[in-house]
Amino acid sequence: MGLVRRALAAAALVCLAATSAARPTGSTPVGPPVAAAGPAAATSEPGGARSVLGRVAPSPGAPAPQVAEGLRFEHHARWDVDPTVPTVRVRHELRLTNTAPDEAVPGGIRYTYFPEVVLPVPAGASALAATGPGGRTLPTRLDASESPFVAVAVVDLVPDLRYGDTQDVVVTYELPSTGPRSTSPVRVNPAYVGFPLLVIGDPDATTIEIRVPDPFDVEVVGAELDERRDGDATVLSGVLTDPDAWFASIVARNDDALLSTEVDVGEHGVVVRAWPDDPAWAEFAVGVVTDGVPVLEERIGLPWPADRTIEVLETAAPYEYGYAGWYQPLAGVIEVGDELDGQVVLHELAHLWFNDALFRQRWINEGLAEVFAHAVAADLGLDPGERPGAPEPIRPAAPGALPLNDWSSPVLTEEVSTDQEAFGYNAAWAVMEALRREVGLEGLAEVVGAAARREPAYAGPGFDEVDGTFGWTHLLDLLEDRVGSAAAAGLFAAHVVTDDERASLEERAEARSRYEALEARSEPWATPAALRRTMTAWRFREAEPLLQDAAAVLDVRDEAEPVLARAGVELDDLRAGYEGDEPLSTVVAEAERARAAVGALAEALDAEDRAVGLLGRVGLLLASPSEEVDAAAEALAAGDYDAAIRRAERAVALVEGADRAGAMRLGGVAVVFLAAGALGWWAARRRAVAVAAADGATSASGEVRDPGR
Repeated sequence: MGLVRRALAAAALVCLAATSAARPTGSTPVGPPVAAAGPAAATSEPGGARSVLGRVAPSPGAPAPQVAEGLRFEHHARWDVDPTVPTVRVRHELRLTNTAPDEAVPGGIRYTYFPEVVLPVPAGASALAATGPGGRTLPTRLDASESPFVAVAVVDLVPDLRYGDTQDVVVTYELPSTGPRSTSPVRVNPAYVGFPLLVIGDPDATTIEIRVPDPFDVEVVGAELDERRDGDATVLSGVLTDPDAWFASIVARNDDALLSTEVDVGEHGVVVRAWPDDPAWAEFAVGVVTDGVPVLEERIGLPWPADRTIEVLETAAPYEYGYAGWYQPLAGVIEVGDELDGQVVLHELAHLWFNDALFRQRWINEGLAEVFAHAVAADLGLDPGERPGAPEPIRPAAPGALPLNDWSSPVLTEEVSTDQEAFGYNAAWAVMEALRREVGLEGLAEVVGAAARREPAYAGPGFDEVDGTFGWTHLLDLLEDRVGSAAAAGLFAAHVVTDDERASLEERAEARSRYEALEARSEPWATPAALRRTMTAWRFREAEPLLQDAAAVLDVRDEAEPVLARAGVELDDLRAGYEGDEPLSTVVAEAERARAAVGALAEALDAEDRAVGLLGRVGLLLASPSEEVDAAAEALAAGDYDAAIRRAERAVALVEGADRAGAMRLGGVAVVFLAAGALGWWAARRRAVAVAAADGATSASGEVRDPGR
């Protein structure tokens, strides 16, 4: 909701404390008592008034009474709404009794009489008339007051009201339709009726009644009233126990009588609904929506977020609570006053993006809506009118000042501090405008986009999305980490945080200093997800042991770097555990296992580089330490540290046993050769024996003579 900044909008519906209810005249004549020649000064002055969110209401602590001393003032007031005319007919039935007795004074008698009665009426009242005893017509007139929204109805009492006398007086007037954007606090048309209830009288002797016909829905702003049905009308009534402090106004709405115009701004569109007597507002609002939504999308960097048709309604209801307009997310309705104020329309349209679904704190959404609305209004060349082009400097000692995190959304049925609302809106705008000047509207849009996507400032593997709505802590982190704001922390410390929250800013500064050092040391690795999640949640005490564990893992990595460079591998699995969502205590234990595996690999690499002699080369002919070293390195990178150690030890064993293996191999070769020779001799011998045997057998059978004989 945008705070009413123009005087007209700020006090569109007003109730000013009443002026004197009656003007007494007194005299101290010598001789017989006679009436004074003319009226004396009023015995009561206008009561104190204060602005409540743009409406002016009687102050409960007003020092001056509203009804003159010495006057019994019984009053029944009635308002009858007739939107077909359109008008509101008002009737005040007064019973006035002079209770100020005559007083004997030196030289005569002092007496008090009342020649007139005075009633406050809304500016724009017409057809003022009054009757006295016997239906006699009484002279009347309308005087101006100090407020442009309240006039004074003066009724001449005929005869003057003397001590002990009672007169019944009826005062009537009408509140006609004054048209949109009138300076009158009254609006009357077939779709909307709104007017203040201006009443004075004695406690418990003042009653009111308001009748509003169907199909109007009636709302009472301010004091509570009883409600009942009477035929086709809603009747509100009450007995005022403290008229001096009483305030209420009536808002009656018949939205079915609004004239609708559809605007194509996307899949679901917007419907502009205007009063039937205000085509100028309808044309203006349609133009702002048509031209403004695409520029808002471009400037914010996010598409039109509505998932249903949005209604933009003309109504003076926000004025009753001191606002120029508001957005109701649950209903999908934007309500805006009848002023042709494009900045207000854009501000409320911006709340389609900036609402408590994006950031929890009210000031963030209000500040963003105001900054982007101003930028878009400038892009469209809209006339700013009397609205300020920039926020006022924040004054911490100003009335209503409070930390912006304490500035919560008001409950419209409860009294809200005017000063607090004015301070909150201006301070929220001022803080966001200061950030815009530093990082640019594009920088703010980048932060908004990250928040809309739920991206944490400490994003990375294992933690790239935040559950739920963002708060001021997320905003500060995003401002610093995404767009490099140097001013954000100081602005938040000065204007945003409460005293209880201030300590967390100090803890954050220390924790972030250590975190940033770890982040630089971790490169090219990302910092641990558990640590990033803890930093995002601002649980800085929990971050301390995580920082220590992370440093312990990096110690292992850094120590291993020379060995890893020789092997041409990285600690890929350890890195994944370090960066991911695995508990850091587990990663530290894994790092210790990795350290042992790295040590084994280092020994294997040294062994691989070791020179071997002839025997060693023979011993390694059928076994490769390099293959074992490569396998150990691959296992190390994959996090199979036991396998890495086994393969590394195998490589070392191969190198260290190479000579023995070579000797054994050479010995084995000699044995093979000897065995082969022996087998050859034996085979040859066998062949010779076999030949000899064959020769002997041939001689016997063939009678061949033995040459040896």
